[in-house]
Amino acid sequence: MSSTPVSSVQLSRRKPLATCIAALFALSASGFVHAAVDWQVVNCKDDGTTGTFRWAAANANGANGDTINLTTITDFSACSAGLAGEAGAVAHTLLLGSTISLATGGVTINGPGPSNLAISAVEQNFRAIGAPGNLTINNLQVKYASPNKALSTYYGGCVEAGADLTLNNVQLTHCYATNTGSVKGGAVSSFDGTVKMTNVDITKSTGTSTTNGSVYGGVVYAFNNVLMYNSTIYPGTSGASGGYVTGGSGKVYGGAVHSHRANYKAYLKNSTISASKASVSSSTGGSANGGAVWAKGNVSLLSSKISGASAKTTSTAAGKNALGGGAYAGGTAIVYESSVTGSSTSTSSTGAAKGGGVFSGGLTDAKYSYITANSAQFGGGVYSSDGFISQYSYFWLNGASKAGGSVDMPAGNAVVRGTTVTYSGGTLCCSGLDFHAAGASTVTIEQSTIAHNSGSSSIYSSAYNTKIYNSTVVYNTSTGGFASGPYIRGGNAGSTATIVSNLLSSNTYGGSATKNDLALGSGVTLAGSANLIRNPGTGVPAGTITGKCPLLYPGQFTFFDRQFQFPIRHEVKSPASNTGSNPLNLTADQRGGEPSATSPARVSGEPGTTPLPDIGAYEVNESDEIFDNRLETCI
Repeated sequence: MSSTPVSSVQLSRRKPLATCIAALFALSASGFVHAAVDWQVVNCKDDGTTGTFRWAAANANGANGDTINLTTITDFSACSAGLAGEAGAVAHTLLLGSTISLATGGVTINGPGPSNLAISAVEQNFRAIGAPGNLTINNLQVKYASPNKALSTYYGGCVEAGADLTLNNVQLTHCYATNTGSVKGGAVSSFDGTVKMTNVDITKSTGTSTTNGSVYGGVVYAFNNVLMYNSTIYPGTSGASGGYVTGGSGKVYGGAVHSHRANYKAYLKNSTISASKASVSSSTGGSANGGAVWAKGNVSLLSSKISGASAKTTSTAAGKNALGGGAYAGGTAIVYESSVTGSSTSTSSTGAAKGGGVFSGGLTDAKYSYITANSAQFGGGVYSSDGFISQYSYFWLNGASKAGGSVDMPAGNAVVRGTTVTYSGGTLCCSGLDFHAAGASTVTIEQSTIAHNSGSSSIYSSAYNTKIYNSTVVYNTSTGGFASGPYIRGGNAGSTATIVSNLLSSNTYGGSATKNDLALGSGVTLAGSANLIRNPGTGVPAGTITGKCPLLYPGQFTFFDRQFQFPIRHEVKSPASNTGSNPLNLTADQRGGEPSATSPARVSGEPGTTPLPDIGAYEVNESDEIFDNRLETCI
């Protein structure tokens, strides 16, 4: 195949000279735009001769929309099978002797697929591909780049673009950026733009500062947005992807992903980041924030997963924090139909470890999501600095040592709807849900189940207004602190608590002999109706059932499909059956899993009777068992 570049426009040599001259003047007057050229690579040599990748990179003009075509290679004699012992089969590897530096930005590189061709820097201490402006790479593998240079700031271990970087169907592996100064993007970076990745897999890639620099994105750095679609960042068979400071006073912001500017975002859709670390192991080092994702602006997780991530600093300097074991958002954190699991923050300094799963500097908004098995000092699952929303989500096995086993919210308003919080907490310190906002704040809990948590209380609220409707708060334990049931402290004089149609029972406080299913701070005005509060430790609203066993199924959650709802059910002959109210006009009980659900019906009853709502998050209907021996034994 010819190595001559192909132009989409060719002028006919048979036109009269005057016609050609006239045409040239016309083009000059209107602003001539050269036709795009497809620079065809025909072999795997790296000597810069015609037909090589290096030759194409030197000649391609991004201003014209030129492309570099690696699908046209026909001579594979200079190709390699890759490094000895490397994992991951690839048909052919083009070995580089130095960085492929594109002459201009705006070029697109098209490959034959990541399993067919890889570009390798063969661990020879340089980046694989760099461009001064925008760069797009399609259908290619890039690997074994390990630049290790004493520069003030180092960008992009495998690929770096001066502006926007777009990767489609690309694999990156063994990309290591190590520097005595700062590192921005151990695998890929955009110096002054956005990184957009679609169907991209990045493995075994890290950014490390060894002396006095910081790491901004151990794997991916963007000055503006990071956009991930159907992509993964994971450690591979050993080690961990992430950002590391091993000496000096530097910090790590984003073990895997870093979005640098305010008003921009890290956005993940159908993507996964696993076992990523933001790690500062220097005794004089700084903070470690965002084990998987860090954004100065917002973070959005849509149908995505973060697992096994961590943010950890062992610095002994004062005030060095570890924030967001899974994700750190300087602004809003959105978690929709996603999971953040097994992530953590820790610090050995006088700083704080906050948000084992998610840390937000503003509002956290979770919907249809799992936040499970995360840990921190403050906010084992979520630390939300200014407001919290959870809709139809599941918080399980989150732990904290100082506040907020599952959620810690120091300011703002909270709405918890259709959510289960279970097996979370701490020792004496923490509540399953810890809302210690004051001022004019409002905390609203609707149709949720708070069960089997440990700590100072299951729900702690110092909000000005606390409202709990149609919820079940049971089997929580505390050996000290406030109360094992809800503790509504109130933030200011005139604080109110409204509780309607809630089932509060079997919450153990101060040992098995003491039950305390509700506690109020002094000066809180209590209102509500139609509750079952088995052993209140304080006053109750009018019309409250007290002292009666609700006949629960202890420890047994009723799973209901997609929205992960696990309300604890009661027996049909429970005093909670048909004695509640429906102040929110709900159409389904908690198992419905969304606002528009109509089943299981929120108001039900035996055939031929007037339908009535039950107390709590679960609605018994005629199809439920009348009795079985799994029911709790009531004393």
